[in-house]
Amino acid sequence: MKALVFDVSGTLVDARQGRNDLFDGARPFLHAAHGAGLFLALATNLPRRSLNAFLDSHSLRGLFHAHASADEAAFKPDPAMINLVLAGLDLTPGDALMIGDSDGDILMAHNANVLSCAAGWGDLSDDVLKAGPTYIARSFDDLARLVGVRGPYRGD
Repeated sequence: MKALVFDVSGTLVDARQGRNDLFDGARPFLHAAHGAGLFLALATNLPRRSLNAFLDSHSLRGLFHAHASADEAAFKPDPAMINLVLAGLDLTPGDALMIGDSDGDILMAHNANVLSCAAGWGDLSDDVLKAGPTYIARSFDDLARLVGVRGPYRGD
């Protein structure tokens, strides 16, 4: 695996009840994965303006090698967004893992022939499970074990 492609809201950011905080363990995991040589990317239904605000408000812009928003590609579960990210990194679907919290994230991965991981550290719905994620991670520690990045990742 060469690349991790993340959704934003509900996957990296706890957007419940109007919050905009990174989930516990997200920042140290992203730094460790980046340091381990994995490509990090974002594929989100957010508009570009909101994606840029997310990157800037959390000082994460330098960690991500590629990102695609709803302004550049069709909404999930259409595979165009993840295909755009992979093309920008010169990678194939077999090189990536999509991490997301919605059935749209998982179905987009399936539609693009990319492995998927349900982000179980937020709200994991029945719809996500029915979409058939390849993996389920209940924490960033679980994700770290899955992709071979050293942990633990509790706290920022």
